[in-house]
This record gives sequence, C-alpha cells and structure tokens, in this order.
Amino acid sequence: MIMMMMVVDVMSMMMVVDVLSMMMMMVVGVMSMMMMGMVMSMMMMMVAVVMMMMIAVVMSMMMMMVAVVMSMMMMMVAVVMSMMMMMRMVMSMMIIMMMEMVMSMMLMMVAVVMSMMMMMMGMVMSMAMMKLLRQRLTESNVSLD
Repeated sequence: MIMMMMVVDVMSMMMVVDVLSMMMMMVVGVMSMMMMGMVMSMMMMMVAVVMMMMIAVVMSMMMMMVAVVMSMMMMMVAVVMSMMMMMRMVMSMMIIMMMEMVMSMMLMMVAVVMSMMMMMMGMVMSMAMMKLLRQRLTESNVSLD
C-alpha cells in the first residue's frame, strides 16, 4: 500500500515536472519568436529609414539647387529690371511694372510646378518602397515555408 502511494506520488511529481518543463519550453519558444520578430522588424525599419534618409538627402539637395538657381534668376531679373528702370523713365515704368508682375507670376508658376513634381516624385518613391517591402516580405515568407 505504502509502495503504491510512493509510486503514485512519484508519478504525479513527474507529471507536474513534465507540465512545467513543457510550459517553460513554450514560454522560451514564444519569447524567442518575439525576439526574432522584433529584430526582423527593427532591421526592416533600419533599411527603410536609411533608404528614406538617402532619398530625403537627395531631394533636399535637389531642392537647394533649385532654390539657388531660382534666387540667381531672380537676382538677374532684378538687375535687368533696375537697369531698364534707370534707362527709361515714367513712360516705360508702367510697362516694366507689368513685365515684373508677369515675371513674378511665371516664377511662381514654375515654383508651384516644381513643388508638384517633387511631391509626385516623393509619392512615387514611397509607393515603390512599399512595393519593394511587400516583395521582400513575400519572398521571405516563401523561403521560410
């Protein structure tokens, strides 16, 4: 009888240990999976950030170039205008003012078009990035399978 009790005790203890070890294994597995997921997402984010930063740097450099060119053009226009002003007086003032207005309007139009193009380019770039990310994800899923 006592022997039977001992055996039952040992069996129950072993069962408890089994359950505990299984739970521990499950926890460890889940933790490792979570860690893997976190690392993967961090890497993906790093790649995306680096790519975006590169694109942003290129974009800002282009914008700076455009701005420099624009300001130089504006300065040239202003110099030419002032020279014309000095050359001609009251009669041509009106014409010059009209020309100035037209010029400034044209420049504004150019700036608007440029910004629109930049926005379009940015949208296209982001779309392409999303597509690339999706492709990468699908490829990794397939390879995992």
